[in-house]
Amino acid sequence: MKLVMNQSSTWCMLVESQVYRLDRIRIRLTLSSLNLLTVFSDNTPPELMLAAVPFGGSLRPVVRVGDVVSLNLIVSGTECLPVVKLFNGARAAATLSQASPFEFRYHIQEGDTGSITYEVSVQDAAGNVAVLAATDSVRTAGTVTNKPCKRRVYMD
Repeated sequence: MKLVMNQSSTWCMLVESQVYRLDRIRIRLTLSSLNLLTVFSDNTPPELMLAAVPFGGSLRPVVRVGDVVSLNLIVSGTECLPVVKLFNGARAAATLSQASPFEFRYHIQEGDTGSITYEVSVQDAAGNVAVLAATDSVRTAGTVTNKPCKRRVYMD
């Protein structure tokens, strides 16, 4: 059992990977049990890193409705799943991964335009938060319009 103080000064108790907030439960501690406790304050946020090949999906430089884009990342220091948002937080990517490394995928929808920027956040059991922003410089979301080809006809 460990006692952990998170960034908001809330004491949490970690028992076999389960977290219990001490302001929500009552614990009776005796002098003998205090001698067995290790108390520390965890202020270290988890780590977020881009994978060696961070971006994937459609190979087109301009992705359209229905195309898939993806982000690959590595998370350490937490068992929690990261949250990945796109288009200024208006959209969310999903993952089927349960552990790092994660692949987050997103299907481009109607109205998605502009750069493909991923906003990633993850929290650990002590409440420490890590954030990361990553922009795919190869792809952008939008529509491609086919302009009619103007042909010049020369007559002799």
